Amino acid sequence: MEKIVIVTGYDKFFGQSRKPWVSINTDLFIDELKRRGYEVISYEFYLIANNLVKLKNMTILYSFSQKYNLRFLIKDTIRYLEKEGNTLIPDYNLLYCHENKGYQEYYKRQLGITKPSALYFSSKREMCHLDIEFPKVLKTIEGTNGRGVFLVHSKADVHKVLHKLEKPLSIGERIDLLRRRYLRKKKHFEGFPDFDPIKDYCQYRDYIKQEIPFILQDFVENLTCDYRVMRPLI
Repeated sequence: MEKIVIVTGYDKFFGQSRKPWVSINTDLFIDELKRRGYEVISYEFYLIANNLVKLKNMTILYSFSQKYNLRFLIKDTIRYLEKEGNTLIPDYNLLYCHENKGYQEYYKRQLGITKPSALYFSSKREMCHLDIEFPKVLKTIEGTNGRGVFLVHSKADVHKVLHKLEKPLSIGERIDLLRRRYLRKKKHFEGFPDFDPIKDYCQYRDYIKQEIPFILQDFVENLTCDYRVMRPLI
């Protein structure tokens, strides 16, 4: 009898069902696997993360979560479990693709999928180095169900969309910039003879600027619907 380990979030959460905060019926899911001849063991992620459960050379089927804090734990734990020789369902590449349209483009490239092609940017300033044919579909790296998706016809359109999405500096940050710009003219740091207050101000201003990573994907004309490709887990 083949053994499968089910790893869930807290309270047996295995996402998702109707909405991101709604779990499937995990007990029913496990019962169905058992009915099909699998031996099933279930653990929560925190048990593995805190070394209370050790898993090696196992087949592991795991949950994901849209919750920001849990996503980090899941990704780190699954990476660790992969290094321990476990077979992961889905594998780590597919996990990393979840809520990460940037990595999806890298993974498509590795799989030889060339269409629709896309450009990947960490900042709109990087577009100036490329000749880009429009229209394109701008997609923020995170987001599902059509969120963060915009049709753009020029670089100016890209700037307009991102300007609306990027958070402006807070009042505190703007005051701090004024302090750095006008009140630190004689500032120096021991061991850093090349320190220049104005240069440091410009670098810091750029450092705290809110910028959104995005992709520009080829626009496919005359589509009557959108497609999502699924693959069986087992």
